[in-house]
Amino acid sequence: MSDRKAYEELVESRLKAWEADIKRLEADIQRAHAESLLTKDGAAAKAREKLESLKATYSELKKANQNAWSELKTGIDNAMTDIKESLDSVKNAYRKDD
Repeated sequence: MSDRKAYEELVESRLKAWEADIKRLEADIQRAHAESLLTKDGAAAKAREKLESLKATYSELKKANQNAWSELKTGIDNAMTDIKESLDSVKNAYRKDD
């Protein structure tokens, strides 16, 4: 398997996992009526925006030539780190409020 194909599979896997995490968080927030968490810095909404942006960039990466692919990969790596940190922060804040 090529590095490119393996990387694309990694990104797709993380996108799916984070999509599920955000949906669970949004459902938990709604069920618990934890409006303070939603409005407090808009953490869940910001995580959703970052995920949607990453999806768009990833779509570009899949179509990119090798030169553009390398540049996009760096941006996607940074975005994935940022999303993971955002989700961890939201999860930790939500757990503290329980």
